[in-house]
Amino acid sequence: MNSGLDETTLNDIAEQSHVSVDVVQRHYQTVLSDLHHQARIHDFIPLLAMKRVRQHFRHVHRVDVQRPPVVRQSSPRSARQMDYAQV
Repeated sequence: MNSGLDETTLNDIAEQSHVSVDVVQRHYQTVLSDLHHQARIHDFIPLLAMKRVRQHFRHVHRVDVQRPPVVRQSSPRSARQMDYAQV
């Protein structure tokens, strides 16, 4: 991590997205590494990486909220199997 602010922001993203901090940190490190390899100017890479991580987890969380798993008991399949509702 570069600063306490980065750590606080990553913790906030993890909490809002309902994923572990480790998952968010690994994604941040991957994005940061990719940006370092692509960039010619490196001044704002941590800021851009944090923005991309936040957008990624917002999208992932939005998809989960839009299509919640439901149990269909009338299905011939086992009642324990999860299926996604048609949106």
